[in-house]
Amino acid sequence: MNGIATFLVSLAIAGVCIIIFVLVFIDRVVLSRLNRIIRTVRAKKAAGNLPLLPAHNGGDEITRIALAIDPVFTELAASREKMAESEERYRMLAESAQDIIFIIGRDDTVTYVNTFAARAFGRPREEIIGKPRSALFPGIVGEPQLRSLDQVLTTGEPVKIEGSLPLPTGEIWQDTLLVPIRDTHGTITGVMGISRDITKRKRAEDALVNVNKKLNLLSTITRHDILNQLTALATYLELSRDFAENQKVREFIEKELRIAAVIDKEINFTRDYQDLGEGVPVWHNVNATITGANRSLLTGKVHIEIGFTDIEVYADPLLEKVFFNLIDNAVRYGGPSLSAVRFSARESEGNLVITCEDDGTGIPPEDKEHIFEQGYGNHTGLGLFLCREILGITGITITETGMFGKGARFEITVPKGKYRLTGQDRTG
Repeated sequence: MNGIATFLVSLAIAGVCIIIFVLVFIDRVVLSRLNRIIRTVRAKKAAGNLPLLPAHNGGDEITRIALAIDPVFTELAASREKMAESEERYRMLAESAQDIIFIIGRDDTVTYVNTFAARAFGRPREEIIGKPRSALFPGIVGEPQLRSLDQVLTTGEPVKIEGSLPLPTGEIWQDTLLVPIRDTHGTITGVMGISRDITKRKRAEDALVNVNKKLNLLSTITRHDILNQLTALATYLELSRDFAENQKVREFIEKELRIAAVIDKEINFTRDYQDLGEGVPVWHNVNATITGANRSLLTGKVHIEIGFTDIEVYADPLLEKVFFNLIDNAVRYGGPSLSAVRFSARESEGNLVITCEDDGTGIPPEDKEHIFEQGYGNHTGLGLFLCREILGITGITITETGMFGKGARFEITVPKGKYRLTGQDRTG
C-alpha cells in the first residue's frame, strides 16, 4: 500500500510540474511570440507595406491567429478613442452653453448640471449633484416640474414647457425641453432638460399685450363717439334735405349723405379689423356660414346656391364676413345680367378649393390683383382686403380667376389639415 501511495504522489507531482512547464512555455514562448508578431504587423501597417495575405509557414497557426485578432484590438482601440472624443465634444458643448442643462434620475435626484446651471442656482455643483430635485424646488414650485418629468418617464416622449423659475438672483421665465435618456437596452433611466431664459421676451410680450389693450380701449371709445356724431349728422342732413326747396341744394345734401355713409362704413371696418385675430380659430360649417351671411343681405332676385353641406374649415371667427363681402360685391357690381351666385368645392393636390362664382359682369384682368389691396375700388376698397386678411390667419388664400364679361370667380384654397368632410353629403 505504501508503494502505491508513493507512486500516486509522484504522479501528481509530475503532473503539476508538467502544467507549470506548459504555462511557462506559453507565457515565455507562445505569448511573447504572439506579441512580437502583432507588433510587427502594426509596424508594417504604419509603414503602409503590409501585404494583403501575409506570408507564413504552412503549420504556423500562431502567425495566422495573430494576424486575425490584431484588427479586432485595433478597432476596439479606435472605438474607445472615438468614444472619448465624442464624450469630450458633448461635454464641452454642455459646459460652454449659456442655458441651464441638467439630468434628473428616475429616483428624482439630480445626476448632472452644467456650469451655467450651477452659477444660476448660486451653488457649487457638488452641493447640487446627488441631491433630490425637490430640495432645490420644494412645494408648489416643484409640483409642476414633477408632473412634467413623470410624463416624460411614462410616455417616453419629449415635453416642452414654459414657466417661471425662482433663483437667488430673482424670478425668471424659462422655456424648457425635457427629453428621455435611454440605456443600451432602450430603458428610460432619466430625463435631460435644457432651459433657456426667455424673461426679456416674456416682458416684451406682456408689455405688448398691455399696450394693445389700451389702444383697443381708445379705439372703441373714439369709434363710439364718432358714430354717435355721424348718426346726428345724418339725421340733420336728412331734415335739411326735406326742408330744402332748391333742387341744387338737395343734390348737395344727397352727396353729403353718401359721404357720411362711406365714413360710417370705414369706421365700422376699424371695428372688424380690430377684432381680426383676437378670437381663437374654430371649425366652421361652410354651408351654415354662407347661409348666415346671406341672411344679412338684400339680394333681391339674385339666387344664392350652395353645392355642399359637409365641409368644415378651420378659420378665424370672422369667416362669415368673408362670404358676406363676396355676395355683397356680386350684388353691387355684378350688373344687370347677374342672376345667381354659386358656391362649389373640390379637392385638388391635397388642398380644398371653395369656389364662389357669379354670372355678372366680372372683373377686368388688370384689376384682379389690385382688388385685394386696401383702398382700391369704387367705394371704400376695404371688403376684399378684409377677406384676404381674415383667411390668411389660418393660411387660407383667395384669388380671382374669372373671365371679364362672363362673371367673377373667386377661389378660396384651404390647405391640408385646415378642412374636414363631415360625411353628410355622402350619407344623405
